[in-house]
Amino acid sequence: MSNYCCLKFNKKSKSTLEEEDEEEEEVEKEVRRLEDLGKVEATATREVAMQEDNTQNTAEPVEEEEESSEEEEDFMRPIEDGDTAPTVRWHSGFQRKYVVVHDLGKGRFSMVKRCRRLRDNFEVAAKFVGRQRQSDDLTEREFHLLRRLQHPAFPRAVALYKATPKFSIMLTELVMGIPLLDWFFAQEEPTESKCAYFITQLVAALQYLHSKNIAHLDVKPENILVDISKGSNIPVDEKDLENGATEDSIPFLRLVDLNSAHELQCERDSEGREGWRVPPGQGPPLLGSAEFMAPELLKSEGIGAEADLWSLGVLIYILVSGHSPFLGTSPAATCKNILSGEVRYPVEHFATATQESCDLIQDLLMLDPKDRSNLDTVLQHQWFNMTECESLLPVQGLADFAFRRTKMASSTLEVPVLHSNNIPKSMPE
Repeated sequence: MSNYCCLKFNKKSKSTLEEEDEEEEEVEKEVRRLEDLGKVEATATREVAMQEDNTQNTAEPVEEEEESSEEEEDFMRPIEDGDTAPTVRWHSGFQRKYVVVHDLGKGRFSMVKRCRRLRDNFEVAAKFVGRQRQSDDLTEREFHLLRRLQHPAFPRAVALYKATPKFSIMLTELVMGIPLLDWFFAQEEPTESKCAYFITQLVAALQYLHSKNIAHLDVKPENILVDISKGSNIPVDEKDLENGATEDSIPFLRLVDLNSAHELQCERDSEGREGWRVPPGQGPPLLGSAEFMAPELLKSEGIGAEADLWSLGVLIYILVSGHSPFLGTSPAATCKNILSGEVRYPVEHFATATQESCDLIQDLLMLDPKDRSNLDTVLQHQWFNMTECESLLPVQGLADFAFRRTKMASSTLEVPVLHSNNIPKSMPE
């Protein structure tokens, strides 16, 4: 009997897709119900206020003020690194305090909506999480991780709400941004030097995250936004200011979705080497495409911050070539390509790419995690110093890649978890 689990790469069945459509409709119904309930409660409160004197009406407003004060306290007070088991406060009365503005997107276990707080028009991103698909414990874990992060690249956690028996709501800072690839599409002539500018920001965000002993484990274009809002608290490069840019005109990268992120612990690997790793058996669920997943993620062993370096290498490869380095004719073939560690640079795809970009990619896409360049070394690479490089990015190739990823999002594939070191030499296509 084999020592690895059966490979299942089935597209979602019709019944599964119908269930997800029903779940989406159910979320919409819950949102409408919450809005209607909020309107009813607001009307009832006004009627009571007209009939009773001010003394009799102080209890509910005071209670709501206390709840709002607690919410703001959670938002303003970060979790210290030593606080490993902080108290997570669940709030109530979402329908009285917020109104839904419009949809923002749909994730693996949730739907995200733009919402506005009624009393001060403060806007947030509200993630409606189905409790049948993700437990409250996992939602608390993601919220806890966000509260630990005090870096402009990561949206800040605002509050948790228990809205209904079926759904919980996590509120985070609203990021006014566009996906990274869409930003490049909007540029007349996107160059490698501009690409390196954003990758520098991504590396800085990952450096901060790893300094907190947290690995993101889901670095991919869909989770990288370019913040185009005005007046953000964003660090500005002095060179940009010297060239006439203003703080409001410089785009800034935001790294979102920490659903797969994990805190790392000091562990010993199979060879007795110490390192910061995800505890065995606690890796993230492998859902979606394997394109950006490191080999150790597929094998579910020895998972550490180095997995983010692999994903970074895949991202740079795609940005400068317009093609995915390990994409196969099937999901199983993609995993096989990743586990082989073989990276090819077809001339037809890299005709405009610089040699420096290829060298950096090679340093990041090393099969053994310990052989990959660390983030400090990455920033010293020559590719980041080519400020005058006019090598253009392959916009058409990136557009084709983005289109394929959009189509794939509606037919998510299951990714295998390979157990033990007995990885088969050939995998079913």
